This record gives sequence, structure tokens and C-alpha cells, in this order.
Amino acid sequence: MRLFGKLQQIIIKDIFLKVGINDNPQSEEPVIDLGKYLALILRNKYRILLFSVVCTIVSFIYISNVTQTYTATATLILETEAKKAVSIEEVVGIDPSQKGYFKTQLEILKSRRIGMRVIEKLNLYKQPEFNSSLVTTTSPINLVKGKIKAWMRSLTNDVESIPSDKELQEKLSYKIFEKYRSLLHVEAVPKTHLVKIHFTSRDPKIASQIANAIGEAYIEENIYSRLDATRQTSGWISSRLKELRQELVASEEILTQFLTENRLIDDEGIDNQISNSINELSFKLNSIVENRVALEAKFNTISNADSYTPLLGQISEHPRILALKADLARAEQEISQLSKRYGPKHDAMKAQTVRRDNVLEELNRQIKLVIAGLGKDLEAMKVQESMLNNELKQKKDEFHRLSVVKRQYEALKTEAETNKNILNVFLNRYKETTATLDFHSENARFTDLAVVPMFPSKPNKKLVVLISTALSLLAASAAVIAMDILRNTIESVKHYEERTGTLPLAGIPNIGSKTPIKSIFKNLKTIEGSNLLESLHDIKINLSLSDTKKKYKTTVITSSLAGEGKTLVSVGLSSVFSQTEKTLLIDANLRNPSIGEYYNLDQSRAGWSNYLLEEITLSNCIFEQGENYPDILLVGNMRVNPQEVLSSLKFEEMISELESKYDRIIIDTPPTLVVNDSLIISKMCNNVVIVLQSNNTRLQSLRNVIAKFKKHEVNVSGVVVNKINKRFFAS
Repeated sequence: MRLFGKLQQIIIKDIFLKVGINDNPQSEEPVIDLGKYLALILRNKYRILLFSVVCTIVSFIYISNVTQTYTATATLILETEAKKAVSIEEVVGIDPSQKGYFKTQLEILKSRRIGMRVIEKLNLYKQPEFNSSLVTTTSPINLVKGKIKAWMRSLTNDVESIPSDKELQEKLSYKIFEKYRSLLHVEAVPKTHLVKIHFTSRDPKIASQIANAIGEAYIEENIYSRLDATRQTSGWISSRLKELRQELVASEEILTQFLTENRLIDDEGIDNQISNSINELSFKLNSIVENRVALEAKFNTISNADSYTPLLGQISEHPRILALKADLARAEQEISQLSKRYGPKHDAMKAQTVRRDNVLEELNRQIKLVIAGLGKDLEAMKVQESMLNNELKQKKDEFHRLSVVKRQYEALKTEAETNKNILNVFLNRYKETTATLDFHSENARFTDLAVVPMFPSKPNKKLVVLISTALSLLAASAAVIAMDILRNTIESVKHYEERTGTLPLAGIPNIGSKTPIKSIFKNLKTIEGSNLLESLHDIKINLSLSDTKKKYKTTVITSSLAGEGKTLVSVGLSSVFSQTEKTLLIDANLRNPSIGEYYNLDQSRAGWSNYLLEEITLSNCIFEQGENYPDILLVGNMRVNPQEVLSSLKFEEMISELESKYDRIIIDTPPTLVVNDSLIISKMCNNVVIVLQSNNTRLQSLRNVIAKFKKHEVNVSGVVVNKINKRFFAS
């Protein structure tokens, strides 16, 4: 995964960033160069097509050997309301309006209970597709596994236990059900009550049979579940009815016994006794209290009076008193009439006065008797009032007792009525369940039965082949791009431009191993019109144009690593320059000098090292080839420390002296990343050309070389891409 992540980062960076040879990040601009990758794919089109053809053939062979499978589909509609023969509430059921109703039904369709019902009904135990034990073929892998297990048991001295028939049957049932469930797919049709049952099998007939059997098993399972629940409920209600009847009889017997013990008919008798007694006594007591109060007031007034005459008004209602009052009034009237004719001593007046006094005396005596009678009446009323109070208190106590009795009666009556109501409810429910016991209510029905499929559902050979072809093309193209990015090398001038954002000085084609490279530049006429000569002229022109402002006579030729062709470029470039300018080619590679081999010169002859360390003239060290050919200055035969000699003042003076004699000087130096010789020489000349071998030198190595020169403020005139493949060079 880490490698894939790094590869992805590299690809993204390569696609979206144009990386130049300069180190200024501000010059990088995000681009998408699709043409580059399209050209890369076109260059490798035959390889990509070959890979795609091979993948397509392999996929076709594989898909042709894959067993075809058929899918049958049955459609059910789930009823939101179950059918009812009568308007009686069902004993058991699920509310279809609930949110998870349809998901629940889908899971029931996939349940083990439904599956095992289908397996038993269609006897899938005898189908090789479901029962792998019926297939006698034994693969070598299984044989090896069996031997390994036997060998491990022998090492551990384990004795393999023999399973029972029941365990074997359970294991077989489990495997068949898992196989069955892996081939089943149930889905709900959105925004409808429809459910589609898909079953896939090698045999189209079995696929359709199983799809229909699943729907039938689901409907039957629902009916049987409701029937079982109804039967269980009916049985429970029946047993409960017996208990309720016993409870009702017991509660009624207790109520009857209670009424008998309390000598009551019902609660109305209790209420009448209480209300009649309390009302009657209260009325009597109130009446006696009123009479007693009135009589007591009358008696107290009369008892406290000084004479009886003022009391006549209080007791005048007595009949005897009324009669005497009338006699007294007549006597007083007669005395009044006689007084007009006679005096007080007249016999008539005296007789009438005596008569009046007798009446008055009798009246007083009667008044006393009435007063005495009032006292007795008052005492009698008090006694009666006390008796009524006692009786009323007894009645109130009786009222409290009867209230308790009533509450007990009401509790017993309520219990009896409740038992009766419960019994009636259970009795009604029992009748309902027994009445609908043989009615089968279905919660689902088929809208479409599964038919035998005519065409296989899997595999879709055309689609698989097309997909494998498309994926192989994509994979091969991606691999080509990834390999190009991971390689991180330059393969052509255009590729260099794409990867760095700059143009090289030129690109030199790969000459080939059969070409005598060391003798090719002895006579340029032999390569006239060739790509090699044109490339060298391009280098010459680009260097000449870059020298218009700063006259660089000396050019250092180097590379990042050895074997990239810098010596070939040095020899070729000096040969081209010598056609128009007086040119000197210096071999400055003290570690591995090779310029002499190109001109069949003895490497042991005197060179610039002899000039620096011995008393020898510089002209004696230079090999002159004549007009239109470069002069050659070899290393020499002195063993010296390269960096000490190259950094010496005498070497710098030698370069200055040679620049005064020649129009152009080409110096071949060692690889820059190996040693620092080229860096020392370039500080004197300030003009460097870097040779890059295509499909070999990593781009990072080139960047390191350029960064090294820029760090020391050395001018890099450009890069030469060497040994370019001919097909890339032609493009």
C-alpha cells in the first residue's frame, strides 16, 4: 500500500507539475499535458494491444468454462389488511402500518424456517448443486489437505471422533441452507407493496420451482402461525373459563351469605333503614325541642311573676281559665252598673263584690293549677327529649355499622359483577376464536409466479469480455505511464522538454555497437548528411548563439556519471568547430584518459601534465592534425594528484595561454558526481555542457549536477541528450 501511495504521488506530480531544471519553485505552473501521455501510449500501442488481446483471450477461455446460472423471479404482494370472514379482531398479528413491517417480512422470507420448509418440500438433499457430498470428484488440493490433517493427528495422537447420524444430518442441513441462502435474493419494489423473490441455480427448472416454493412457504407459514396462535389462545381461554366460572360462583355465594347474616335483602334495604330511622327521629326530636323551649319560656315567665293577673295573657289559652276570665268580666261589669245607682255599702253592691271576689279567687286557684301542670308537662317533655336523643344516638351508631356493612356488601357485589363481566368477555372471545378456527386468512398472494428462465443470468460473456478488454487496455496504458514515470529518465529531446520545461542543446542518436565510433570522426565526409553530424552542428550553433554576449572560447564537456558519451561529444564537437575555427581538444580526464584512442595516439606521449611538471614546451605537447581538424592535447605520462594539478595557478595560466592561440577550446573532463575535476576546471572557463545518456541517467542526477555548478556560479550552457533511440529520434 505504501508503494502504491508513493506511485500515486509520483504520477500526480508528474501530470500536474512541469518541473524545470532550474530550482526556482515559482516557475512551476500546474498543467495537464494530455498530449504527452497520449503520445507515450501511441508509441507503445502494439505492446498495449498485445497485452489486451492476451487478457481478452484468457478471459474468454475462463468465462467459457464457467457454469451458467439461471435466475427465476416470483412476485408477491403483501396485504396491508388481512381478510376477515366476520368483523372479529384477530388473536395474533403484526400491524402493517408500522414502519419496519416490510423489512420484517423480507427477513422472514430469508429466514431459516422458510428455507428449511422449501428444502424439505423440494428434497434439495438429493441435488448435487446443494449437496456437495453427492459429487465424487476429489481435487488434488483436498487430497493434500486430508493427508496433512492425518499427519498432524498422528503427531498429536488425536483420535478422530466419529460424529453421530444426527450431527451429520444437522451439518448437512446447515451446509445446504447456507448454499440455498447464498443463491436467494429478496427485494422490495420501491413505493409499492410488491416483493420480488429471485433465486439463482444451474438448473432453470429448479430456480423457478424454488422461487415459487419460497412464496408458497411464506404464505403457508403465515397461515400456520396464525392457526397455531388461535388454537393456543382458544385452549388457554377454555381453561381460563373454568377458573372464572369457579371464581364467579364463589363470589356469589359469599355475597348471599353476607346478606343472610346481616338480614338484608339488598343495598336498597340498607339505605331505606338508615334514611327512615334517621329522618323520623330527627323530625320528632326537633318538634319536642321546639315545644319544650316554648313551654319552658312560658313556665319561667309565669314562675318569676309577682302576681297572677299579668300572667293571664300567658295562660289564657286554658279552657277553665277562659271561662273564669269571662265570669270575672261579667262580675266587673255588673259592679260597674250597680255603682251608678248604689253606694259601696249597698247590699246589692256587697253581694256582687263578694261574687266577684269568689270568681277571682277561683281564677287564682286555677292559675296555680295550670302553672303546676305546665311544670309537669315541661318535665315530661325533657324526659321525652332525652329519650329521643338516646335513641337518635343509637340510630347513628347503627348507621355507622350499616355503612361498614354496605361497603363490604358493595365490595362483594363489585367482585361478583367483575367476575361475571370477565367471564362474559372470555366466553365471547372463546366463541369468536372457535367460530373462525377453520378460516385461513392470507397476508400475501402471488401477482406473478416464477417461470422457467430461457437465458442464463450469469455469466454475461459479452459483457465480461468487453470489460476485460477495456480494463486490460486501461491497465496496460496505466502501466506504460507508470513505468515511464518511475523510470525517471529521459528518452528523447521532446521528453526532456516535457520533464524539465527547457530545451536541450541537441539530441544525438544512438550510433550502434557495430559502428567504429573511434574512427568515425577522422573524416567528417563519411558521416555527411547523417543525423549525428546534424546534431553536432546543432550543438555548435546553439553554443555560438549563446556566446554572442559573452565570448566563451573554452567549453567544458562533462556528465553526471561515467559512460554517458561525453568523450564522444567532445571529439565530435571539436571536429565540427574545426571546420570554421581553429580548435583545440584537451583531454583533462587524468583518471581515465581516452581521447588518444579516437585518433590512434599513444597515451604515453607527452601532454599538458608534462608541460606543467617538466621543462617542455607546450607546442611539443600538442598534436596538430592540420587544417579542418582539431589539435589534440593529451594528459601526458606524468603521475600527479589530479585536483592539486588542476587547481594550480600554472594550469590556469596554461588555459589562458591556449585561449590566446585558439578560437575554440573543448575540454573533456571526468563525471561531475564522481569527482570534482570538472568543477575546478569550469571555474576557470565558466562555460559547461552536460551530456545526458537517454534511458539511463536519472533526472535527479542531472538536477544534482546543475545545482552543483550553480552553487559555484558556473554558467551551464545546456544539456546534450546522447544515445537517443532511433525511433524516438525520428519523431
